[in-house]
Amino acid sequence: MKYKGGYWLLILLWFALSCSEKEIVADEYGLQGSWRLYEEGGSPGFGYFVTPVPADPLQRLMFTSNGQVLTEGERFSSFGRVAYYHIDSTSAGPRLMLSAEPAGKTFLGGSFQIRADTLRIVPVCYEGCHYSLVRMR
Repeated sequence: MKYKGGYWLLILLWFALSCSEKEIVADEYGLQGSWRLYEEGGSPGFGYFVTPVPADPLQRLMFTSNGQVLTEGERFSSFGRVAYYHIDSTSAGPRLMLSAEPAGKTFLGGSFQIRADTLRIVPVCYEGCHYSLVRMR
């Protein structure tokens, strides 16, 4: 007769690991958390200007694990009623989509890129623009 105790041990281990309370799903792109704005870029119709943003007063975006986005600071006033986000993974690369409702129509979106602890959001703008943020610890 073969020893089958190993199978039961694996099954019990699987049940124990699968019964954890409210596991936070890992953010595939690393977007979750708080980000401080440190520069803005845009074009008023000629050239492209990059403006440094001081750390005080704080200008912050917070992406939560349940799909909410929170803004802090007047520089994000153009985000209006943004309250939720999701990532649209298309063939052209991931796009950050922002809306007022969890499954609502997107009214602000654009590409984004994360390198180390910096986030660059490039929304759709007539003459081009960007937000550069650094992760807050």
